[in-house]
Amino acid sequence: MANEKELEALRLQDNAGGAIDLLEAHKKSIVGEYNERIKRLEKIIAAIRARRKMGGLALEGLDGVSLTEEDEALIVNPLEGL
Repeated sequence: MANEKELEALRLQDNAGGAIDLLEAHKKSIVGEYNERIKRLEKIIAAIRARRKMGGLALEGLDGVSLTEEDEALIVNPLEGL
């Protein structure tokens, strides 16, 4: 009986350790996705600033900056899918 309780406690400990590992891996994945989205948004900002410095922004507006549908969706809702 005592051995069964000890084994049950050890299994619970192992499961808790596995849960921590899973959470840590998920956290790294989410952080990576956040960083990737930030980089994409920074590239969009840089492209617009570059067009403005060249004087094309006033004439062309966003026509001079290529945005994909994914870029536009990211700007509208940067947390989509997280």
